[in-house]
Amino acid sequence: MKQINFNSGKNLLLRWAGVKDILPKEVFWQDIRSKVKQMIKEVLEYSLNKELEAILKAEKYQRCELREGYRNGHRPRSLITHIGGRIDNFLVPRAREKVKFKLIKAYQRRLDEFDYAILNCFLNGQSTRKIAQFFYNFFSESSISHQTVSNILKRLDSIVNRFLKKKLSDEYLFLIVDAKYIKITPQSKRKRPCLFCIGIRGDLSFEVLYFKVVTGENEINYTNFFFDLKEKGLEGKNLKMLICDGKKAIENAFLFVYPNKDIQICSVHYVREALTYIKNKKQLPSLRKRAYNLYKAKTRNEFLKKLNILKKECQDKEPKFLKILLKNIDKTITFYKYPAKFHSLIKSTNLIERFLRDIEQLTRYWAGFRDIKSANRVIYLLVERFNKNNNPNYGGYSQYEFTHFF
Repeated sequence: MKQINFNSGKNLLLRWAGVKDILPKEVFWQDIRSKVKQMIKEVLEYSLNKELEAILKAEKYQRCELREGYRNGHRPRSLITHIGGRIDNFLVPRAREKVKFKLIKAYQRRLDEFDYAILNCFLNGQSTRKIAQFFYNFFSESSISHQTVSNILKRLDSIVNRFLKKKLSDEYLFLIVDAKYIKITPQSKRKRPCLFCIGIRGDLSFEVLYFKVVTGENEINYTNFFFDLKEKGLEGKNLKMLICDGKKAIENAFLFVYPNKDIQICSVHYVREALTYIKNKKQLPSLRKRAYNLYKAKTRNEFLKKLNILKKECQDKEPKFLKILLKNIDKTITFYKYPAKFHSLIKSTNLIERFLRDIEQLTRYWAGFRDIKSANRVIYLLVERFNKNNNPNYGGYSQYEFTHFF
């Protein structure tokens, strides 16, 4: 290979150009990668040796009274990292008695950060096989298979159970409840509803409190759903109101478990249904805009004034639309009983619809979940991401708990 004189009078840019002329780009970066791997290997071995010295309280071959054990050679191991890919055959020191290293856990084959990257790929809509192919292309020699991705997800079960059983504080003022239909098995023709509940606190923070896959959207299942919330600690002493899409099953179940509370029907769902009864489709854009603008009124009186104007104009032209719009309109303006700072959050179910869109985007092209456990894993990951993104004080689980899963 041609030698380069780095001591010549040329400046650094010209000398670096000489390097690139001699080495093909692929060879150059492969060499860089091998050097990085070698550095990681050396640092790992050095750090593990130092950790063992601290555990044994003596250096190698050192004779002292404080020594609490003896070395017993070493063994080769491999580890997949998010920095350099697979690090092969680095030497892990052994002791005569079993020791636990903090740097690398027993039987660990991948760094937690690597597993966390896999979960993020999964949440961004990639299938297990596509994720495996991506990491193979990225690291070339990485032994990540689609089964590895599935196994990482299966290790979520313990955390999912903890989330579903965890106690809730009785500090939530408003609840938003809705359902999302998902296919549990690819062979099943019918989808099953998964019920969700978002709680809103007095400081305007909110989070998904609970979810449950049920057989159908009926009053019994919703009643059991609200009883689950009550058993988890949501007694309802501070609870003011439920926001839902207007299904009688939800309202009746809520008032059975939490009597004497207010009901707010989602204004968006309500207006959308009324608009389907417009006969003159040319008037649809104008009436849609005016109907939704009703709920932008800052006070109840302002809302009623706008409604009276709309009634006069639509009485003769669109009587069916007006009849449906006025049918249960009182339940769509319950939110005016509460301070204005809550209005944008509690006048519709948009808050929970935003979360349900994440599920739709992720599962749109899936044949279906294998079983309820697999559905719970994926939904839980989306719940954690939603809660962390929208609530800076949300505790949840750390990146390492996400991936190492005790």
